[in-house]
Amino acid sequence: MNWGNTDDEVSMRALNETVEQGVNLFDTADVYGFGYSEKFISQLIQTHGRDKIIVATKAGNDFYNATTKDNDGYGPTRQTHLKKSNRWCLEKSVTVEYLSNRYFAAT
Repeated sequence: MNWGNTDDEVSMRALNETVEQGVNLFDTADVYGFGYSEKFISQLIQTHGRDKIIVATKAGNDFYNATTKDNDGYGPTRQTHLKKSNRWCLEKSVTVEYLSNRYFAAT
């Protein structure tokens, strides 16, 4: 899932400003920017500290291995994908010891 080109510096300034204004809940998903959104939130956590940021992230359909036969191209929903997605989120993208909220979202 991609919404076009973005400027990371401008985006991070906006996120930092929101934290400074008291916002602490950030919602993302493994599919936003093909995982880039979660990695970006990880940078925000590194700047402000894990105790200041609540991360809500979603997983569901396996968009990465989707075919046109899988729910109109959204990909299958499999337990193996959800486990893999959880590990990836904790270890590779958001890189935190725990997630504040993890949602199951499927089409």
